[in-house]
Amino acid sequence: MQLERYRSLWGYTHPLAAGLAQLKKFGYDGIEVFLPAIPDPAGLKPLLEQHSLKVIAQIITRGGVQNHSVAAHLEMLDLQLEQALALEPEFLNLQPGWDAWSQREVDQFIAGVLERTQQLGIPLALETHRGCITYTPWATLGLLERFPELNLTLDLSHWVVVCERLLEDLNPLLERCFERCIHLHARVGFEQGPQVADPRAPEVAAHLAAHERWWLGVWQAQQVRGLQVSTLTPEFGPPSYQQVLPYTGVPTSDLDAVCDWMATRQLGRFEAWRMEISSD
Repeated sequence: MQLERYRSLWGYTHPLAAGLAQLKKFGYDGIEVFLPAIPDPAGLKPLLEQHSLKVIAQIITRGGVQNHSVAAHLEMLDLQLEQALALEPEFLNLQPGWDAWSQREVDQFIAGVLERTQQLGIPLALETHRGCITYTPWATLGLLERFPELNLTLDLSHWVVVCERLLEDLNPLLERCFERCIHLHARVGFEQGPQVADPRAPEVAAHLAAHERWWLGVWQAQQVRGLQVSTLTPEFGPPSYQQVLPYTGVPTSDLDAVCDWMATRQLGRFEAWRMEISSD
């Protein structure tokens, strides 16, 4: 199994023509992008082809809907699918639905998602995310039990906030989620927020270590499943996700530096783990 690293364009401020060349030079295998946030989505594909970069397309169904009916969310899914498929993505990363739905509405939505995406032949992963139907560990586990064909993008920083703890008592549940994970968002959260000020800082060492234990658990589960490729995005975001100094609004860390540091660190950890298991 090999690790592919993707750079999110969320908060990425560099001109894409030059920026994508730098991402390729750094060693990223592709980008992860929410296309409605890109000024020129049609111009992105030629740039990706020029620099031999892959793409993960992110879809968010709750943004811009007039009401939170299942039908409205599926309509938003259809609109974004059309854009996403034009890029020929490796897979679709979906922030799914609305957190206030009943189980009946959740199941109607997932049935609609699967009806659409299973015909496309492109993998889809539900992202664990606040505000969505995957906002808690227990809601997500219920989904996996009712829909065994579902895969996950695990961003466990969200669950750390929702549960207000480092999930110490949820290991059996987490392991079941690891078994269905095809993509990681490698962001470090803490009990009161989805993003620490700087994951390199010694005061959040325990939070970094907890997330890295989970990511290792995902790699181990993927290895057992026989996956050939594991994908990871160091998805740290700009303000207001990124913490800023009072009054000035100056970010407390450099977003590019943090993302690149995390991408480099996790590649090193992955390679060390792969060498360890190959020598056993």
